[in-house]
Amino acid sequence: MRILTLPSIQEFQRHFKLAQPGVILEEDIDVVETDCDLHSRRRRDAEVLTTLAANLSAPCLDLGTSHGHSAFKLATNLQGRGIVHTVNLLPEQHQASSGQLVTHLLTKEQIGAFYRARGVAGINQIYADTCNWQMPAGLRDFGLVFVDAAHDTEAVFKDSLLVCDRVRPGGYLVWHDFNPGLRQKFGWIDAVMRGVELFFARKGIVPEIVHLENSWMGVWRVPSAPVRRAPVIEVVSPRAVRPESSFPTRVAEPPAALRDLRYAFVFPAYSASRVTEEHQLAARLGKLGYNVEALGIPCVGGWWPFPKLDHKWRSHSADLMSRYGELEDMLRGKDVLIAAGGSMLHPEFIRQLSTFNVFLCADDPENSPVLSQPVASAFDFCCVANIACVGDYARWGARHTAWLPLPVPANVVDRTLTEERLQTRTRDVDLVMCCERVYGMSDRAQRLERLHREFPQAVLRGKGWPGGFISDAELLGLYRRARVGWNLHNSTGPVNTRLMMLPALGVMQICDCRDHLGKVFRLGEEVVGFDTMDECVDATRYYLAREDERRRIAIAGWKRVLADYTEEKWWQRLLNHIAPHLPAVASPAWHASRYAGNGTVDRSEFAHDRRLAGHRLN
Repeated sequence: MRILTLPSIQEFQRHFKLAQPGVILEEDIDVVETDCDLHSRRRRDAEVLTTLAANLSAPCLDLGTSHGHSAFKLATNLQGRGIVHTVNLLPEQHQASSGQLVTHLLTKEQIGAFYRARGVAGINQIYADTCNWQMPAGLRDFGLVFVDAAHDTEAVFKDSLLVCDRVRPGGYLVWHDFNPGLRQKFGWIDAVMRGVELFFARKGIVPEIVHLENSWMGVWRVPSAPVRRAPVIEVVSPRAVRPESSFPTRVAEPPAALRDLRYAFVFPAYSASRVTEEHQLAARLGKLGYNVEALGIPCVGGWWPFPKLDHKWRSHSADLMSRYGELEDMLRGKDVLIAAGGSMLHPEFIRQLSTFNVFLCADDPENSPVLSQPVASAFDFCCVANIACVGDYARWGARHTAWLPLPVPANVVDRTLTEERLQTRTRDVDLVMCCERVYGMSDRAQRLERLHREFPQAVLRGKGWPGGFISDAELLGLYRRARVGWNLHNSTGPVNTRLMMLPALGVMQICDCRDHLGKVFRLGEEVVGFDTMDECVDATRYYLAREDERRRIAIAGWKRVLADYTEEKWWQRLLNHIAPHLPAVASPAWHASRYAGNGTVDRSEFAHDRRLAGHRLN
């Protein structure tokens, strides 16, 4: 979905052609109680609701009454031109399916107390659980619906589907806790925005969501004319199939001339294991006939986020300049630089290099603001592991971008595994998912807890789970015993090591992010996809009860990974992506000019800073 952020309520009015300004009557609107209220957030929210209501003559629906502030804003600006129907569940109505990300459970006396105390007319209070509500047929033709009940992804998805056809053409769907700049800071905001994304994916609509800067509001105006629609995957069973044309073609052998080039694979050397891993990768690529050298940039404790990197660059920090000076020496005679995400290469440094520079990133969108977005435009080519984020790079100014799926790690490929073994061997672990639950990046932990309640036999491992950390050896052993593996993401995807590792070890995968998943595997044939947790639960029950179908999908997924998503295929894809953009790749003159000993950058500054670094660090 496209998000248009407007800087002021005046721009918001101009955008929607709203003649009347809203009236804010709450005296405490500017009180800051927590960091959620910074930057006049409550006033910005109020400006959106009051301005929209001031220009409506229609009923409105408010999902999530709470104390009644939103109903108050709507009713006082409608001024009798429409009824505000506001819905909130009573404590005794709450159940597991009502959602877990609920701000609070209020008593009947507390619900709507704010508007009742002020004697505001034109408000109809309804007590219901929106996730399980059969909306009366007479509630329709709304000029505005405000979605602010439970904040779980599935709850937002359900609420949006419930009300969308009840909004009149030209009316507004408004979501609270919607702020693209805060998705990574507040898990419930990410959960809400995931729900909105799923809603539009299910409806097949490519929307423009208007967001008032510093508010927590997302506004979509229901079109009066037919809306542009995206391709929709019709869900006819747990095995819905996507058309063959949506899949990448088989990987071709790269041009032979690319074997003559010299490649530098630059990576963040934050641990001995990472250094070993990258040097082993370079050695394996060497066995394929390519000259690849792994070059690590030391960063004990982890790679530097861009604000830190930028500060180090602009202050000519000795520790950074010494690293760049050493790297510049190692790049002499190289043709192609391939930088893994987190390599800490400043865009201004990259622009000075004479190599053809390729950026690899598998950390979008969670780390985009501090990792990929600030540097993408400096590279000649960007390879993006998250298929859902490829379009972001063009908006950031990247010249050329392509999807490059993460391969199944070489140490995971089990050459003893055969179709006959997958068909006949018994697996004694029904369900598994291994992931962390310590960083709080989204509501994934809550989603998994729900699954665990439904399927208590499931094995959940990783930092923060009761079973705790799992080693690589334990992980591989567990997957070899598993029948079904869940794959749940923090945000968009699919993009993680589970995506290829599960099928590579014969596990049937049930994965979220279904729309983009269908571009990686054949849905219902090689993988099972879902959008909502209800669908995940249904699919899990279905395949646990149908072993023959489970095995069929597991075997097809295993074959697909070994055919298309191995390390060798990953490398071939990368080379095929960049080949058309390499300058005169087979030209002897080009090679001669690059090996003539000319420096890639002005070395005097690096030499000075390296001497300074030695003085400071010794």
